[in-house]
Amino acid sequence: MIDLNIERSDTVSYIGGGTVGDLTGFASSVYKRGINLVAVPTTLLAQVDSSIGGKNAINFSGIKNVIGTFYNPKYIFNDTDFLLNSDKSLLNDGMAEIIKMAIINDENFYNYLRNNNMDTIFNQNDLENIIYKSNKIKLNIVSRDFFDKNKIRYLLNFGHTVGHAIESFTSNDVSHGTAIANGMLAENYIAYKMGLSENFYDEIITILENYRIPLLNFKNFDPDIIIKYILNDKKMESGKINLIVLDRIGKSHTEAVEVSEIKRYFSEFLEVKK
Repeated sequence: MIDLNIERSDTVSYIGGGTVGDLTGFASSVYKRGINLVAVPTTLLAQVDSSIGGKNAINFSGIKNVIGTFYNPKYIFNDTDFLLNSDKSLLNDGMAEIIKMAIINDENFYNYLRNNNMDTIFNQNDLENIIYKSNKIKLNIVSRDFFDKNKIRYLLNFGHTVGHAIESFTSNDVSHGTAIANGMLAENYIAYKMGLSENFYDEIITILENYRIPLLNFKNFDPDIIIKYILNDKKMESGKINLIVLDRIGKSHTEAVEVSEIKRYFSEFLEVKK
């Protein structure tokens, strides 16, 4: 950008998925203290999640999203043609985040997703509806806590405490959506065992299977290493982790819990789910 003599009044745009978007967004936010940014996300995950909300981050020293900024694009253009002209399997990561948003915030949207599957939603009308509803949920939450300071935005991280640790543990061999989906299962199990939530494990399994989201074999996961990564989670405060807990499908809250409890019940989860 320096070599091209990009000026502060110029605009940088990207066409691509979340990795491209995060890198471009981060560079745009720090170059000359911020230049115009236009986003053209090409994956479902980017259209419903990474391009929305202003978070731009990069991994460093093996830790997920540890360096980043808050910086919104001036415009975001979502086009379902990118999705309809790709393989359905590429929608898995996006559907995991969409399912998460329904689970934490919108029971009616969840029921709509629960009554459908990857094949029935693979058309322009349904995809546009799903993207719109997901964007609306995320923007409603983000608008009340843009800088992630008041724990409201934490709700969007259901499944991410364990999910990000899975990504780091596997050196990102497990995709983001798969990691988050399986993280939701683990976190609900932990909350259930701590008496903070009902057990929604079977319910979540069913909807994940509807959208062909892979279920991981946890037998090779080392709980000590997973906990090491969790200690770097941005939801750590005063030695406790703010866990996202389901009151019911469509309603959630945060609960500060000891890391030792996370480790205890995650270790138990690994044994039970081998």
